[in-house]
Amino acid sequence: MPDDRVGPEALGSILDLDGAGTLAHIRAGRRTAWRVEAEQMVAATHWADLHRLPTPADDDDHPTLGSLSRETARLLGDGVNGTEGMTWATTPAPDGDDRGASTSAGPGQPGIEGVLRFLGEGAYLVREFAVTELATTLAMNEAGARRYLGQALECRDRLPRTWTQVLAGAVPAWKARQIAQLTLPLNAAAARFVDLSLHHVAGRIGIVRITRAVEAAVLRYDPDLAAEQAERAAERRGVWVGPDRGSIEDADGRSGLARVDALVDTPDAEAFELAVADIAAALHTLGDDDPLAVRRAKAVGILADPQHALEVAGAARTDPAVDPLTGTTRRRPRRRGPVAGRSLVIDLHLHLTSPPCTERSGEGEGGTGTGTGTGTGTGSGSGVAPSDAVPSCPVGPVVRDGQLRPVSRAATERWLSQLAPGALVRVRPVLDLDDDAAVDAHEVPRAVADQVDERDLTCQFPWCGRRARPGTADRDHIEPYVPPDEGGPPGQTSAVRLARLCRYHHRVKTHGGWRYRRGPDGGLTWVSPHGQCYRVDRLGTSRLDVPGPEPDPD
Repeated sequence: MPDDRVGPEALGSILDLDGAGTLAHIRAGRRTAWRVEAEQMVAATHWADLHRLPTPADDDDHPTLGSLSRETARLLGDGVNGTEGMTWATTPAPDGDDRGASTSAGPGQPGIEGVLRFLGEGAYLVREFAVTELATTLAMNEAGARRYLGQALECRDRLPRTWTQVLAGAVPAWKARQIAQLTLPLNAAAARFVDLSLHHVAGRIGIVRITRAVEAAVLRYDPDLAAEQAERAAERRGVWVGPDRGSIEDADGRSGLARVDALVDTPDAEAFELAVADIAAALHTLGDDDPLAVRRAKAVGILADPQHALEVAGAARTDPAVDPLTGTTRRRPRRRGPVAGRSLVIDLHLHLTSPPCTERSGEGEGGTGTGTGTGTGTGSGSGVAPSDAVPSCPVGPVVRDGQLRPVSRAATERWLSQLAPGALVRVRPVLDLDDDAAVDAHEVPRAVADQVDERDLTCQFPWCGRRARPGTADRDHIEPYVPPDEGGPPGQTSAVRLARLCRYHHRVKTHGGWRYRRGPDGGLTWVSPHGQCYRVDRLGTSRLDVPGPEPDPD
């Protein structure tokens, strides 16, 4: 029996390493783990091939498979105990003996081995009990093994470019399986689009960006599925109020607290957030010193009475030292926050055309503009033949929200049709991301801020990927700002000299010894305190094996 323990010699060799050596050891171990996981995926798919069974010529005519909805995104056969929500498709195994000829939906007939078909166009049948032996070998339960095997087959058979990247060590197996899980319900064109779009960058971006790419593929290549998903999502809207059961002491309701949960349209959520924030700020203006979270909770109660909300907002604007309920004079706070009355702004980005997802030898096309136009960019390709290219969007314009998440046409129409009376819809010019307007002041002008925010949707620190939202991210001067009266150069504040960082990584960059520069192509090169170099660009993060830029002596 092999010895899997970490022996004293291995421990000693690790504990004797310095900082740089420790990081190098971790990198080498990660590469080994990726290779082993890739080999395991290959072995699992080979196991399925060894137990493959004939697939009905036409699944639409199959009495069970034809009735199953492909957009459930589940592996068929996952209806074992403890796998709530999974779907079964069981057929007696065609071994030639008389073990049953009918097809049934359910956990199979007692004493009969069934067959499993994994979701995804072109998936084939495998013996049910063969997956059970694979599950025990992988130390997984039945549902986990079926999910693992279905994802591996989906990646190999419908995402061949991503599969090649896994075998090359460029994409970890776990991330490839996550992509495969997302593409299981897609038709062939949509899955092909995802494979072409992501295979060369999947190892450099996070699962959030991957998910959005899949959502865009659904909108472009499977509009019927997108409409069905939007309709189902709209039916899930609701508001639920109940006792707070977050802890044992509150289980019986003695705390006097209740929980409010809501699932609403995005514009309604934005409007509610704006109202809660303004009332919470008004309470602070009127002298309420409770923490912000508590004031926001109070604001929800105040908004339940519209007249009360108007009184609080009005009092904060006119006489912030007077309590609107008692009329008594209250201590004025040191700071004045915003008060109610701000307008709700929902940004929708309309892409009138879609860049073709073609990749020829040595080059690629990509990038988008915002507003009512488009832009272009360049990137590396993978040598895919032109005949393998996926055509550009066949369904017309694509709408994205303020965070550039794709929004279905049905959701957009619902939002616009439900605008409140007097709502203002503004059409603004296309934002030119190449405009290099610069100012001398440290403060970032609105036009420059819009450029930076549009370009840097996430924190630009290596591998972070955290959404750069107002209040959680800063526009950082890549070169420390020096006031002009202290000898600073002109034009220090511009889009190319700024990058968005989340608050944590802004502190890391400022006080943690990290440094970075923007290259001529717009990419950022980061250097860690131990000399590790990374590149961050629109394709994600990649490690560099060459020394990074040294800071200027001054």
